[in-house]
Amino acid sequence: MDSATRGYKEINLRAMKCLPPGGFLVTCSCSQHLTPDLFRNMVADAARDAFRPLREIHFGTQPPDHPVQWNIPETLYLKCLVLQVRDLQRYPRRTEQAAELPVRAAPQVRAPSHKPHRQRCSGDNSR
Repeated sequence: MDSATRGYKEINLRAMKCLPPGGFLVTCSCSQHLTPDLFRNMVADAARDAFRPLREIHFGTQPPDHPVQWNIPETLYLKCLVLQVRDLQRYPRRTEQAAELPVRAAPQVRAPSHKPHRQRCSGDNSR
């Protein structure tokens, strides 16, 4: 697992170095062993090593036709981040402590609702 994480990190680090400020990086993983939190932390480590501040545009997982089964963690395997590379001159590190802050945790997966949802409009008087 360590060598795979190093490989992912190296690919992302090289891509970040190629992108100009304002450029977008789309990075994905389909490894069941690389959890969403490990994936985010790996990308954050690559950004720190490349001296590239990032702005998260989107984080996603697999579509509904690849459902996540809560009792089988391996089913949460597809991960995708869309990030914008920021200008280091405009967004410098504030302190070394800020660089050590943990990466935001991945959103929790919610169980799908099987009840049909009906949204009421302001002009809808029916019950």
